[in-house]
Amino acid sequence: MENNSLKIIEESKKNNIGILIIGDCLSATTHISLIIEARKNNVEVKLIHSSSILNVVAETGLSLYNFGKVSSLPFNHDNVTSVIENIKLNRKSNLHSLILLDLDPVNEIFVSINDALFYLEKNGFKEKEKVIACSQLGFNSTIKYGSINVLKKIRFEKFPQCLIIPAKKLHFVEEEYINFFEV
Repeated sequence: MENNSLKIIEESKKNNIGILIIGDCLSATTHISLIIEARKNNVEVKLIHSSSILNVVAETGLSLYNFGKVSSLPFNHDNVTSVIENIKLNRKSNLHSLILLDLDPVNEIFVSINDALFYLEKNGFKEKEKVIACSQLGFNSTIKYGSINVLKKIRFEKFPQCLIIPAKKLHFVEEEYINFFEV
């Protein structure tokens, strides 16, 4: 879409165009940019909101109010420090850290939970640190809560996947709920 936005807008002047995306229609700057261009070209835009990872993470029992800055772990993450910096920043405010794992569903390649766990270890996280691993949240979800060491031994086969580093101090309801997923 990024490379064809003007073509999409020109076509929509003649025909009704629908764009179906994964997640909510306003979660990515790509989609917001397309809406801006459409409005600049006097093209009517109608939105139908959907679920996104930013709200389905509540399935873990963690309060959405307690999430901090979200990070993305890209495919080539050997020299990526922003994820660790965001986790540290969120922890200072006792907030959960959602780490989105890069994906290319067209070519069926994904950054996996296991890749992300090794990344955390390489960047100073201890094996006994507890994290939440999620796959296919929102439908037939798999949620596992445990130490990095234990989660590394699990093969997560459903995608998309994400990782959550919980805040150091959980609300008692969050703590009770997340324990249902402990491995």
